[in-house]
Amino acid sequence: MKLNQKGFTMVELLAAVAILSILSGVAITAVTKYQVKARQESYKAMESSAFSAAQNYIQERGIIIPNDGSTIEIEIEDLVEGGYLPNLQDPSSKSSYCHSGSKVTVSKKKGSGTKLDKYTYLVVIKCKNYNSSHYETNAITGNKELKPGVYYYS
Repeated sequence: MKLNQKGFTMVELLAAVAILSILSGVAITAVTKYQVKARQESYKAMESSAFSAAQNYIQERGIIIPNDGSTIEIEIEDLVEGGYLPNLQDPSSKSSYCHSGSKVTVSKKKGSGTKLDKYTYLVVIKCKNYNSSHYETNAITGNKELKPGVYYYS
């Protein structure tokens, strides 16, 4: 009598399942790292866009900041409503926007009140799981401290 020996043994099936488990674990880890990196790049792009939008806002409105050390704050909502910036959708939640509490603070770096003045832009984007920040060295202790916002210069 001839036996029909089609199919796989239990050992072969276990080996295949083990290999697939290892490969899927590696793939999931790689995809998760990619997603985190993509979100961080999205936040940085939002900050850069807010900086450019604030520059356009100041230029088009002819705003000149006096040399007395004063600053102006531009709310991100104002930039969106004025058409300078698209809605900043939060990449981590996809259902909310990063407008509330987000702003650009502009101060004069140097200049005498002309269009060639140099300005410092502090961009603060606040989302559900993200706040703009940078590291600054403390002049007294020499330690690096996390401060709110990201600086841009023009």
